[in-house]
Amino acid sequence: MLSRFIALILLCLPFAAPAQYPSQTVRVVVGFPPGGTTDVIGRLVAQGLSERLGRTSR
Repeated sequence: MLSRFIALILLCLPFAAPAQYPSQTVRVVVGFPPGGTTDVIGRLVAQGLSERLGRTSR
């Protein structure tokens, strides 16, 4: 399941780049409990998006 999640993220990242930059804070919602693998991956993705977009993420 984790490998499918990572593959989905990698497939979606190229399509996110040409989108318009948000004017507000970006909120990333991970539907799993904190402290798990999915939570850690979600936090890493949020950090990467924050750096790319020049905005903070919550």
